[in-house]
Amino acid sequence: MMEFLQRNTLPLYQERLDLAASQLNEMEDILCKAINELAGRVYIINNMIPEEERGQYATDTSSLLLSTIATMQASITSLSEEISNIRTSLEERMDAVEHGFSDLETRLNNLDDAAARKEDVNVILYRTGE
Repeated sequence: MMEFLQRNTLPLYQERLDLAASQLNEMEDILCKAINELAGRVYIINNMIPEEERGQYATDTSSLLLSTIATMQASITSLSEEISNIRTSLEERMDAVEHGFSDLETRLNNLDDAAARKEDVNVILYRTGE
């Protein structure tokens, strides 16, 4: 039997006239033995029985719990994939917006250059009298 829980770590009930402390202490002993027995069985199933053979020892209740956990894991994996797809899409859109802004900046700089050249030509024409 596995010593998962030791009885001496739990407090003992004190005898009183109105309570049956000895019965409570006996029940605690029984609970400690049961917890240790279950811990030993879980340890054996988890560490000594190959994963393929564990289904033989599963009950309907634990199978339901395991299938619920598997469903939750599948949902988490699906959500993780969706989040990475959204992140990728967002990065692509941000790159497109940045590219659009750099194109706009280039065009505005070209317009500024053209306006400056036009102003320079107007000054030259004014000074030459044409």
